Amino acid sequence: MSSDELRTHTLGRTYKFVEEFLGPLEPIQKQQIKKWIEPDPNWVAMRLRNREKFQDYLIELLKSKETLNKNIHSWISYPESHWTDEFKNVIEAKRQEWETITIMMDTISLPRQRKHFLDKLDDYIEDFNDLADIS
Repeated sequence: MSSDELRTHTLGRTYKFVEEFLGPLEPIQKQQIKKWIEPDPNWVAMRLRNREKFQDYLIELLKSKETLNKNIHSWISYPESHWTDEFKNVIEAKRQEWETITIMMDTISLPRQRKHFLDKLDDYIEDFNDLADIS
């Protein structure tokens, strides 16, 4: 991808994700988010290398039928044990970056968007209670 394509792709994914939780964004909100989001081609490349390692490990895991039950639990419970070192070294900084952006997005959210978010959280709570068989 060119840097312009990466920027367009990153912003599109960000808008879609934010709208999933807040509902439709106003044009002025999109403009503000556009100022906050800077695509990082190095991060994208690192994530792709990490995904490749993770997928390679999963393929090997699935091939080993005699140890599948034992290893699948570890793979699911501790996925970070199969991350690349470079990914492990950067993921916390990326989490903090997105936490900051999330806080900034809260400052520009509208009352109807906050209600949408709370309704979505209530739906998740209900789903988890159903899964846990809690009345």
